[in-house]
Amino acid sequence: AIVSVVLSGETELWPMIGKLAIAFTFLVVMFTVARWGGKWVSTLFKTKDDELFTILFFGLAMMFGGLGEVLGVTDAIGAFLIGLVLGATRYHAKIEQIAVPLRDVFAAFFFVNFGLSMDIGAFPDVVLPVAAAVVMTVVLNILAGQFVAWLNGMGPQQGINTTVILQNRGEFALILATLSLSAGLD
Repeated sequence: AIVSVVLSGETELWPMIGKLAIAFTFLVVMFTVARWGGKWVSTLFKTKDDELFTILFFGLAMMFGGLGEVLGVTDAIGAFLIGLVLGATRYHAKIEQIAVPLRDVFAAFFFVNFGLSMDIGAFPDVVLPVAAAVVMTVVLNILAGQFVAWLNGMGPQQGINTTVILQNRGEFALILATLSLSAGLD
């Protein structure tokens, strides 16, 4: 959420602080609802009709994805946060059962779209910067993992475990790259 505000192109201090405040407020409200509003949100899903049930949670995901985009925290964050809220309801298992096949279909379309946007001719120009970024990421995560383990009085094996946890996940890196491109960064 913070990255999208920072990359929004805003150069004035107070408007940027305002956007950060809106993003932070959205995050706090959604985490609060996820933590204490599960029973209230569960009342939205009192239906025996599976089609209506699917439309309800899918509609909430779309609505909060759009709301996140409007508020400047990206659609992915908005959808993620409503996922946290829905996970706090008593219907989370049923939602997950219906949502997993949808997730798989949309993930396939995400990667098809991502592949369509790639310019194979640009690969030679980015091989060295990407290789340097990968090496730097791995090395810094190893150092950070070992440092965190050392701070907590743990050994090298726990440091390796921490290092593995710290490694970037592909989808999140793609989201950050998309945000960077939309902000005009190369």
